[in-house]
Parts: sequence; C-alpha cells; structure tokens
Amino acid sequence: MKTLPAPAALQNRKPPFPGKVAPPKRRGKLATALWLTGLLAGSVGMTGCCSPAFHRAWKASDRAERWEGRWESDRPGTGGRLRAVVHPEPDGHVKAYFEARWKCFVSAYEVVLEARRGKGGTLLSGEHLLQSCVGGGLYRYQGLLTEHELKARYESHHDKGVFRLEPSSALHPPCTP
Repeated sequence: MKTLPAPAALQNRKPPFPGKVAPPKRRGKLATALWLTGLLAGSVGMTGCCSPAFHRAWKASDRAERWEGRWESDRPGTGGRLRAVVHPEPDGHVKAYFEARWKCFVSAYEVVLEARRGKGGTLLSGEHLLQSCVGGGLYRYQGLLTEHELKARYESHHDKGVFRLEPSSALHPPCTP
C-alpha cells in the first residue's frame, strides 16, 4: 500500500506534542461554559450535603421511625453511612426511606417491604429498582427488624452485602458524610 505525501502546508509542520496524540479540537467559549456548567451541576447533585426529599421525610417523621447505621459490601473496604425513616403501613407492609452514602455519592430511595411476625422480631423482604448512576439496578432485601436493630442482607447484580441500623438519637439529619 502506497502512502500519499502530506499536503505542502503540513510537510514542514512539527507535531504539537512530539510522540503523543494531538490534543482534541478546541471548543468555543460558549460550548466550554455550557459543558463546565453541566459538570458542576451534576457534581453538586451527586455530592450534595443531603437529599432534600430525605431531609423532609426525616424532619416529618416520629423519632422512633429514624434509624442510623452503615452498609457494608461483601467487597472489602466498600461501605458507607446509611440512614432510614422506617414506618409501618396500615396494610401490614413497612415503608423504608433510605439515604445511602458511598464516597462522594448520595442516593435516597424509598422501598416498600413485606413484613411478617417472626421469631425475635419482624421479618422483612422486598425488592427495589434503584435508579442511580452509581450502583443502580434491582436490589433484593431480607432482614429482621427489632426494637433495637434493623439488620438486613441486600443483593443486586453489581453488589451484595449487609446493613445494620440502630434507632437514631438525632432530631435533624446531620449533613456530614
């Protein structure tokens, strides 16, 4: 295969970065500003202090419905803070509103769990399709709720592990990771 000679205008031109690929085409000022604005807005949304909806649910709940603890993946060193507002429904289910943290990401979601009396407490089970850019997917839960602890096992396509929560003494959710 024959190589064609470069056009005359490019024959004496040195590459901008010898031995490296040339940098991408420069964006216009407006395109760069819009890109940075989108990046900043997305970052603030994912790393925000608290989830506003969870914060409202926490403030509106009875103190006995507030739980705090941690989730731990079966993968070593992976886990984070977990808070929940847990409250029984009239139909016998339990509604749990979780706020989970992992590194700089915050995810808040609501799960309706089946509840039945069992030995030592209330047995909980259910599933939830988590819509999240990090660790999203279908999660299945099985656990036990007692007066002093909510302990459950979770499993998804991407991850599995446990979470343990205890009744919270906090009146308002502290906004620290």
